[in-house]
Amino acid sequence: LEALSRSGGLRDVKERNMEISAWGRVGEHSRAVRCLQEMTDAGVAPNVISFSAAIAACARVGQWQEALLLLDRMSDADLAPDVISFSAAMSACVNGK
Repeated sequence: LEALSRSGGLRDVKERNMEISAWGRVGEHSRAVRCLQEMTDAGVAPNVISFSAAIAACARVGQWQEALLLLDRMSDADLAPDVISFSAAMSACVNGK
């Protein structure tokens, strides 16, 4: 994944969302969150799916504070959290460390 990302192989929001989800599935929440920032840096606007995937990555490892920060950042990006976003944030709080 990292080599693909560095090579410029991930161009659109859909591909970057898949990357965020993949990092989350393998328990690399910090890498998933970093990918979210890299999207913005590359001029690709994250969407609700992007944030939800990053929040879910945080939930998998109990990083509730980071999950809630991401939920707050959605508002800053003029995105309305959906049921998946809220559900992932709640899971992070339940699994919190």
